[in-house]
Amino acid sequence: MNNQGRIKALDGLRGICSIPIVLLHYYGTALNLHGTGISISDMPFSSVLGHFYEYGGLFVQVFFWLSGFLSARNYKERLRGMKLSEYLKSRFRSLYPMVF
Repeated sequence: MNNQGRIKALDGLRGICSIPIVLLHYYGTALNLHGTGISISDMPFSSVLGHFYEYGGLFVQVFFWLSGFLSARNYKERLRGMKLSEYLKSRFRSLYPMVF
């Protein structure tokens, strides 16, 4: 894709949201490895990162919202000027091979 229509601030916000998401997955992995007996205070750097371990799911929602917005915006620009028949042909070509 071209960088002409990108909103760098939203791309940066997605990058910032990815850090707590990684911490949330790290905490979830620790729970799976050690059972439910591990608390957030037992996690590394819990005094600083404790809220990210606990509320990382909120960042997942923001990340998906931003990704959906940016994808829809880029897709809208791509479809501008395209006829309905061209759109249906392109969708068919991209989705039909997955059937097989």
